[in-house]
Amino acid sequence: KEIQNGELNQDHKTMHKVHRFSSVAQVKVEENFIPERQSEKIKVSPKHPSLRGKIYDYHVESTSETVTPDKHFKFGACSKGATANTQSTNGNSTFHVCLTPESTFDVHLGLENCLEVLCLAKKHDLGALKTAAYKVMSDNYLQVLQNPHVYGRLNASERELILKNRMMGRRYMAVADIDTMGYSVSDNSTLSYYDSDTDSWHHLSNIPAKAVSRACSMAAMFNYLFIALGCQGFEREMKPTKRVVCYNPLTDVWQDICPLNDARPLCKLVTLNGYLYAIGGECLHTVERYDPRQNRWTYVAPLPNDTFAVAHMATAYDGEIYVTGGTIRYMLLRYRQKENSWKSSAITGSKDRTTELVATNNFLYRFDLNRSKGISVHRCNVRARIWYECASYPMPYPTPFQCVAIDNSIYCISRNFHLRLLADDVSPRFMEHNLRDLPCPKGILSPLVIILPGKDSK
Repeated sequence: KEIQNGELNQDHKTMHKVHRFSSVAQVKVEENFIPERQSEKIKVSPKHPSLRGKIYDYHVESTSETVTPDKHFKFGACSKGATANTQSTNGNSTFHVCLTPESTFDVHLGLENCLEVLCLAKKHDLGALKTAAYKVMSDNYLQVLQNPHVYGRLNASERELILKNRMMGRRYMAVADIDTMGYSVSDNSTLSYYDSDTDSWHHLSNIPAKAVSRACSMAAMFNYLFIALGCQGFEREMKPTKRVVCYNPLTDVWQDICPLNDARPLCKLVTLNGYLYAIGGECLHTVERYDPRQNRWTYVAPLPNDTFAVAHMATAYDGEIYVTGGTIRYMLLRYRQKENSWKSSAITGSKDRTTELVATNNFLYRFDLNRSKGISVHRCNVRARIWYECASYPMPYPTPFQCVAIDNSIYCISRNFHLRLLADDVSPRFMEHNLRDLPCPKGILSPLVIILPGKDSK
């Protein structure tokens, strides 16, 4: 029997700072016969040979290597901590970790190993590395939420932290310019955001052809943009589709999510308490709800009295969804999530065409169009539910528009104008000066609210 002890070699090259550690262990045992103990009176039969034993050669070799491009790095001259060396555009980064003067290594941080890096950072109390791991989770919140091996191992405070970090920043009105006539061209449909401080527009992203369709609907949730596609294809080849795509403004990535159970052209997407609701659609009275953690659509209570909703308006506020307009004229439908049920009530006031419904500061605002008078605004308190006209804007033959609420302002935008309504509790009113229109719109404009950290006015 021959045993060779393992040996450890360490090689340093300070010019290129290559630190290589290798260990080799080798065991060799030759084949041998082990005689059995027998009584002297018993002779060994040649048909029963002695026991034969054999141990195969065993060879183990492990090598690890760390390369640091910094010429001035000196091995053993560091304090405990982690510093970022490089960071790529997709959020992946490399950190140089120093636990002790004898223990330094580089850590690659990305979505695929963010949990392991977080555990390492918490174990060795590496604050910078822990913060970076949380940021990766925040920037890719939807993927983390849908991964039980990652999200399931985060405690309640960590789950709250990564969502809170994702929602930090300044709220902007983003407008999707959907060009359904030239959607095969990659830069025809765009996503831009409006800076109210400088009254200027800035490009955010090109909308890919896979996310462009007619009769689509949009909503924002967890600082993601979701688009339920309506119909795709040209002319006779146009067909309803169940596809839903989402956009991450923090990583500039577009991706598909779970498709709807039913194709829903002209439906309305509404966000309520961490769920996404697809309401109605062409010849549909059903409603679907998207669970982002399960990445799944399920049916909830349908619209009352088999009322199908087309060209309708919808908004959510204080745990309830409100629907009116289109085929639901003169009625206001109210959905309560806790009870999973709908109730209806009559709308008093104007009989003009309703073009938008917005909720903010305990009020519902309904925007109606009148060919001769222009825009009229009615509102009601979500508790009292008594409608009355609160503002108007004279404009001959106004074109349909859409609205979005940010704090005390409601922005009204179309291809021809851009207005702001001050949603004051006592005296709501349109501001006198018009805001800058979106430059060179090519298609249908759909506004929504997104949060952009670190975006300065240009």
